[in-house]
Amino acid sequence: MNKLIQWADEALQEQVANADAGISKVMNNGDILDAYNGSVAALGVSIAMGELRPALAIYYQEKSERGARSKANRRSVLDIIARMITKDTDCQLDFSAQGLFAKNMFRHAIEQNDANLKQEIIDCSIALKQVVRTYNLVTS
Repeated sequence: MNKLIQWADEALQEQVANADAGISKVMNNGDILDAYNGSVAALGVSIAMGELRPALAIYYQEKSERGARSKANRRSVLDIIARMITKDTDCQLDFSAQGLFAKNMFRHAIEQNDANLKQEIIDCSIALKQVVRTYNLVTS
């Protein structure tokens, strides 16, 4: 878990440095929208209680089902998780092709019946949840 927490923070900082959509657009001086805390926490639960593919499909949607009420771009959560998994050399999955981390992970989940990926995403979401909570969570 210590390695995952380190990779979660690194992946979050990479997303910010690359000015990717999502969390990087709302991070400011160590602040993260509280909506991301909920989105990150719900991902692991959604996968554990259901199936990997439907949970990823919901998170991969560009807009939240709640519309304007939620400021969290859930696809950026998948992007960070995919970056974390790519850092894990034991997992031997690389989702970095063309910089489309979330898309490549989603495509892999659809094409492969990979039970290890399901557990890896759950573990990464737990670590990311812990890291997100080290930032100042603000409401918009």
